[in-house]
Amino acid sequence: MKGTEMKNGRMSRVAVAGCMLLAAAVAAGVPEASGEPKAGDVATITLPGGATMEMVWCPAGTFLMGSGYDKHPVTLTKGFWMGKYEVTKAQWKSVMGNTPPDLREENHPVVWVSWDDCQQFCRKAGLSLPTEAQWEYACRAGSRGPYAGTGNLDDMGWYLDNSRVQTHPVGTKHPNAWGIYDMHGNVSEWCEDWYGRYPGGAVTDPQGSPSGEASSVEWLFGGSSEGERVLRGGAWGSLSTQCTSDFRVGDSTSHAFNYLGFRAVRNLSEE
Repeated sequence: MKGTEMKNGRMSRVAVAGCMLLAAAVAAGVPEASGEPKAGDVATITLPGGATMEMVWCPAGTFLMGSGYDKHPVTLTKGFWMGKYEVTKAQWKSVMGNTPPDLREENHPVVWVSWDDCQQFCRKAGLSLPTEAQWEYACRAGSRGPYAGTGNLDDMGWYLDNSRVQTHPVGTKHPNAWGIYDMHGNVSEWCEDWYGRYPGGAVTDPQGSPSGEASSVEWLFGGSSEGERVLRGGAWGSLSTQCTSDFRVGDSTSHAFNYLGFRAVRNLSEE
């Protein structure tokens, strides 16, 4: 399904069928043996306003989420489309009609966006923020170490040691095994979930904590008493240990800053 097109944030009829039915998948050019897109297949959507967004297929599967005592098996029973890149300034402007206050070029990730702002973008574009489990699964792309792709953070992302304390155009580092870029560093990415303790044991299709709490990092800076949403991936000013596949932190849904951005997903239920 390389190059499949989706209009106005929605897949074409052929692409939807390619995800759901074997016969239509063959008609869309997908090998008959698969019945659905393969990991790393790319589809392009047209956003409101005319900008496009490339999405990468992440198949259903099981992986080990978290680290240390928090590591636990997670099964995702449905595949989903993940943004190949962080949402850019150009894409934000196309959907929202404005750009947050940042002087970088339009191919840089949009910043100064809160979780609440991202929800508005996703509603207008027919997309969603990824769940925390979707985010880590897509980040790892089958890897088990701290960094996906080559396993070397300098190859994979912009962080404190190489960023010159600024964002960089999306897609200028190496992708992971599924062809997704910038999952380590550049900007910290909002997830759908409340920040909270992981459940004990194996879980299936987790939706995160039922309510939010202040993360240990944000607590030092006066974390929200109303609870926080998850941020993943680290940013241009982060230490290497804050850019790993499993590092997590939370922040208030109304907080916007120059290191906060996001990427979007399309779930099969949204097509």
